[in-house]
Amino acid sequence: GRLPPLPGSTQEFPFNILVLGDTRTGHDIHREVVAKAIAEAPSLIINLGDIVELNQRLQDWYQFFDIERDLLSVAPFVLVPGNHETWWDPEFGALMLNRFFRVGEKGGTGHHTMDLGRLHLVFLDVYWGEDLAGEGLEWLRSDLKSVPDDRLALVFLHDPPISFGAHRPRPSVSRLMPVFQELAVAAVIAGHAHVYEHFIVEGLHYVTAGGGGAGLHEANLNIFEDQKEFLVKSSSEHHYLVLTVGEESIEFTVKQLSGETLETWTVQLPAP
Repeated sequence: GRLPPLPGSTQEFPFNILVLGDTRTGHDIHREVVAKAIAEAPSLIINLGDIVELNQRLQDWYQFFDIERDLLSVAPFVLVPGNHETWWDPEFGALMLNRFFRVGEKGGTGHHTMDLGRLHLVFLDVYWGEDLAGEGLEWLRSDLKSVPDDRLALVFLHDPPISFGAHRPRPSVSRLMPVFQELAVAAVIAGHAHVYEHFIVEGLHYVTAGGGGAGLHEANLNIFEDQKEFLVKSSSEHHYLVLTVGEESIEFTVKQLSGETLETWTVQLPAP
């Protein structure tokens, strides 16, 4: 297995973080994504949720691990739970999350963080974690305020705060945007909508990367007129995201299954 660099450690650059989400029923596409992703030699794998279709169907969980077996042997894995891990049968969903993943007191993964080299990664569990309008918000503010000046904060969650996809953003999540802005988050990466989207709002990157295998949504649905100016890129393509972390910057690369790059951009790391 490949271990990620410890917080503040000296490591070889660059290293890759692989991000994908919303595989669900698209097993053939999911297999293609895994085959392509293995070649990225990631140091960390982040899944944005909806790894199953029905959380009370045991076979769905086994199917996920059968497809991802070779990929999961490459690097540590973090799951941000989605609605399909949570709805229909929360008790059984909690049992499965407890069996296969780190869990919080309420059954999901809970809100948690990871320091990876000079990155501070925040994982928000919007279904099982503490209320993000109450205790969860207090935790988030406290955590982001404590990030050292020489580290860059990235947030991962299932539901996007801003999206023109088939799922309208949840108000409880959209209300976090001023918090992310105030506390200097560099990028917020979500799934849920089965499209690729990239917004820039006051210098903060918002990414929807829900193209891991589930049936695609049509891009640019439910457009909010006052948010059109923030949209940089939108595409209804199956894809995955690679964050290539160098000594001075992170390169975000969105890859289609054809091997072609859908989009790439760079965020500078703070001075050490």
